[in-house]
Amino acid sequence: MTEDECFFFVEDWLECRRIGRVLRAKEGKRETLRQPLP
Repeated sequence: MTEDECFFFVEDWLECRRIGRVLRAKEGKRETLRQPLP
């Protein structure tokens, strides 16, 4: 699910970002660990 697709399910942008981070963490933790958290 991309952030654009997330808007169909979640109206709050910040909540969408949080869900996006969780989804990316599930897909590849190494990818997440390389990026500093906001």
